[in-house]
Amino acid sequence: MDIQYMLLLVGLTITSTTCTGISGLKMLVGNCVVTKIRQERPSIKRDHYCIRVGQFYVCREWQCSRVSCLDDKPGIGNCRVCPGTCIDGGKVYREGQVFQSVDGVNMCSCGAKNVKRCSHRRRVTFISLCLI
Repeated sequence: MDIQYMLLLVGLTITSTTCTGISGLKMLVGNCVVTKIRQERPSIKRDHYCIRVGQFYVCREWQCSRVSCLDDKPGIGNCRVCPGTCIDGGKVYREGQVFQSVDGVNMCSCGAKNVKRCSHRRRVTFISLCLI
């Protein structure tokens, strides 16, 4: 399904701007950046989660939370984590905590050694990632 058609279905208008470093357009839609697929996924400097919808990459980006410990270490992506914590969507969770994934549909838990485990039971959609 064409992403512009999907946006019309949910009543959104598209804000299009020329994207530096990427040939084509970058559209800001809800919580996401949408770019037309070229040869590879666009380079994104912040932490992000992307899905492919037809001929587009749909990416939700976020800033990492600041760490409040002296013995922090790299987490998944660009964010850093403290012992006994996990990070998802820029938010910090404590070991044993259960939370909704940044994808908007699956559940995750924070395990030992900063390992985040998430279900993959529900399909991630443009609407769940960007609009909820």
